[in-house]
Amino acid sequence: MMQQHYPFSQLEKVVRIDLKELSLQQKQPDRNFFFFITNDIASQKEDILLFFGQLHNLGDQKQTTQHIRQYQRQLVSLLDQTTMYLQEEAFTDIEKPSTNATLTNLIKIIHGYLKELLTFIEHHFKHYLDTDCKIPVTTLLAAQESFTVKLDFIENELKKRQVDENLLLITLLPFHDLIKTDYRGHNISYHQLFYLQEFERNLVQLVAYHKCDITITEKLQDILHYLNFNDIHYFRYWTDLVHTEIQELPTVREKLDKLLFLQKQINQIVVKSDAIFCKTYFSLQNQLNTWLSVEISYQTNKETLDGSGTVPDELARWKDFKVNTTLTVAQLGLLVRLCVDQGIFQIKTGQRTKTLDFFSYYFSTPQQKNISAGSLRSDFYTPDAATIKGVTSILIDLINKAKTLVAL
Repeated sequence: MMQQHYPFSQLEKVVRIDLKELSLQQKQPDRNFFFFITNDIASQKEDILLFFGQLHNLGDQKQTTQHIRQYQRQLVSLLDQTTMYLQEEAFTDIEKPSTNATLTNLIKIIHGYLKELLTFIEHHFKHYLDTDCKIPVTTLLAAQESFTVKLDFIENELKKRQVDENLLLITLLPFHDLIKTDYRGHNISYHQLFYLQEFERNLVQLVAYHKCDITITEKLQDILHYLNFNDIHYFRYWTDLVHTEIQELPTVREKLDKLLFLQKQINQIVVKSDAIFCKTYFSLQNQLNTWLSVEISYQTNKETLDGSGTVPDELARWKDFKVNTTLTVAQLGLLVRLCVDQGIFQIKTGQRTKTLDFFSYYFSTPQQKNISAGSLRSDFYTPDAATIKGVTSILIDLINKAKTLVAL
């Protein structure tokens, strides 16, 4: 097993003692000290990179994770410590130091070495990282600059494609929150940064490959569900939309049909296994399923109970009754249409919906024990050629049967 030791002792001394003293005294380092420190830190950096390269040889995943997270947190702390010694205007070119023997350049060079070490860990040991650890200040500033540019492009493209405005605001809110975060005392974590980077990549792909024959609002929602965007604002947006939609349906049966269909859809959505927007909330799928289950239970009880909270005897008698028919749903819809058009069924103005609800509730076909009122309504108004041919054959058989009865 590889012998473990603490690799940052000299780096810590330089950052926490030497740089601090120079900064407090507002003193520029002499050239000998400047080049000695930069060369020494460069040598230490190479030794530490070799040391990091052997961490896979520990053989114990738990031990590897423990060490990687310890080094990650220590490097973040040292990086942030170096930025404390810089003026804010120096942040813009922190990755472009010169060889001038100044305190600012010394800090930038040391910051660059520390950043290289942290980047090595981030790239080679990503699955071991402590994603709850806050990101370094300079990483936050770079992310803010990157997201600002890309967000303008994404927002403009989504607006041009007429995505729902409320959904757009909710989608972009986490990016705006990160962009507005003050780097001093921030608490943006690796988890938040990684999530938003993945989110941004998916949004760019959406606007790049979106086809006009697909509603972009629906495609955007697909991304939110895929990435487990369990934000409270989106949860309220989605449930408000569904609530408004089911309120507009005329019958409880249609409301239940819609809710059950949505529940099926939610359960069949593919979700990225390691994605979640907020770790402290239940998953989006779990939240929506719970809401749908409660709403389905409410609508079911509403259908069952009358105003007094009891099931009337006559309603209870017909509760589970079904007329089983060999007809398809489409054939049943067309036959009801013919009876209505010919006046066989005397339907009052505005009562067609209730009539179709009656047939969908009390009839069943070999393919569907429970007929959707929406499906029956569609077949009632727009029968296809095959259905018309099938019903014509049935009616001819009925006529022939009637003739046989007359002959008797």
